Amino acid sequence: MSEINNELNLQHDQLKQKISSSLENLNKSTFVFDEMISDYNLLYQKYIDIQLVQEQNPRLNNMSISLVKNEINTKKLDKNDEEDYNFLKDKYFKLKETNEQNLQEIKNNLENIMKLKEKVEIQDKKIKGYQAENSALKSQNIQLDKKNKELNKINDENEKKISKLNKSCQRMEVDHKKLIDDSIQMHINFEKINNKCLELEKKCLKNNIDITPNINRDEIKNDKKENEIIDKNQINLNKKNKGGDLPKKLIYKQKVHFKTITSINFNKSGDKYITTSEDKSLILLETAKNTEIFKFDKFDSIISEACFDKSNQFIFIGSFDSTVKLINAQNSNLISNFSEHANRVNCVKCYNLKEKGISGSSDNTIKEWDFDTKKLLQELNYKNPCYALCISSNDNFVLSGHGDGVVNMWTGDNQKEAKLFKLHDDRIIDIKIINENSFVSLAKDKKIKLFDIRNEKEIYTINEEDKIKDISESNIAISPDKIHFAIGSKEGNVYIININKGEIENIINNNNGRGEVKSLSWNNLNNNMYIGDSNGFISIWGN
Repeated sequence: MSEINNELNLQHDQLKQKISSSLENLNKSTFVFDEMISDYNLLYQKYIDIQLVQEQNPRLNNMSISLVKNEINTKKLDKNDEEDYNFLKDKYFKLKETNEQNLQEIKNNLENIMKLKEKVEIQDKKIKGYQAENSALKSQNIQLDKKNKELNKINDENEKKISKLNKSCQRMEVDHKKLIDDSIQMHINFEKINNKCLELEKKCLKNNIDITPNINRDEIKNDKKENEIIDKNQINLNKKNKGGDLPKKLIYKQKVHFKTITSINFNKSGDKYITTSEDKSLILLETAKNTEIFKFDKFDSIISEACFDKSNQFIFIGSFDSTVKLINAQNSNLISNFSEHANRVNCVKCYNLKEKGISGSSDNTIKEWDFDTKKLLQELNYKNPCYALCISSNDNFVLSGHGDGVVNMWTGDNQKEAKLFKLHDDRIIDIKIINENSFVSLAKDKKIKLFDIRNEKEIYTINEEDKIKDISESNIAISPDKIHFAIGSKEGNVYIININKGEIENIINNNNGRGEVKSLSWNNLNNNMYIGDSNGFISIWGN
């Protein structure tokens, strides 16, 4: 491009020289021609004047005329008449016009050359920019080559490490298989020992022998007592506790799940109970010995709650994966999988007199399901997610707790008519019906309210600041005699409150601050309190 630019500059200079020389020659010829014309006009006028004088005065000496003619001849203007003069004049103007056209053409060429020169300069600048970018890219390429070499070295080192790790993993797999085999063998041995113990226990019971000696015991703190013994053999279903006696003593503790226990619910007879957990599993246990009957873990997300149907044949389960499942309570076989919810299922409840269940979801709906036909019966809608459900003992109405602190009471045919009670300032955690005329509610605003349904008014409110420290997001448990209810705390305590008085009558120090209470259930069979915590433990308290 620089060579083209130089050549254009050279052509431009040459044209300028030609134009300047042409202009100079034109000016000279014009000047000479104008002088000649001027002289000719003067002489010709003299000649005419002399002719006129001679015609008027024939006596005038012919010498004056001859002098004028001589003067004309000396100027070398062979123009004797007006036609010659006009011819010369026309020729002059034509020549001038031609020169002006040539001059205009030259100017146009000059303008084109200047434009072309500007384009060349712009192109030259672009080329220089490209050259600079190219040099920068070259330097970057050099740096990338260096980094690539370094990465190749690192990759080689990592490959060596991976090969070593693979060998270690292979060894660990072998060790893991051995551990699994050993664990299976230990489990078999444990079952054998347990069966022998059960046989001995039966023999001892027949012979009225005391069987309370050497057993595993854990030390716990309970208010002022620092060392209270856990005895796993103190549960006796044949001896019912009195209804008014409150749980005060820890009689059993076991880790059932790997993560937080989200719910604990008993069947109608109280001889079996189910636990659900954030570890995506459900476990059915026998109440008498707290032994596992089966485990169900076919969910893709946290199980929020599960409950038994009225006949104890089915277990109704809700999950954060937006599904509701119905399984066989005898063998855990999946009977039906309901997927009509559009968001996570937060709570489920079964009717007391019907083979039906309801589920509350974050999709702002409550859905009713028929266990016989395995179909959706109806859908109830509200503007906020449903987080808690409760059904009256005669199935006449359903209570639902929502994210805006509202409790809805669904009554009428198929529970389609709703009464709205604005009780709390934040999300409802749980609702429990005391009788057909009252219920207790717990919300995230850390307030507990007892509400009179018949008169539609609040009976009392318990504030966290007043009496209870760090209320947890656990459910409410109602005592079998419906005189007390219990709530949990983040420090692991359980507060037992007299329903009529609204006063705390007992505090269970369950975990000494080592596990938050997340679920509660009061067994109607033996009046024992079952507590599920954030570490996956089940604790059983009696009197």
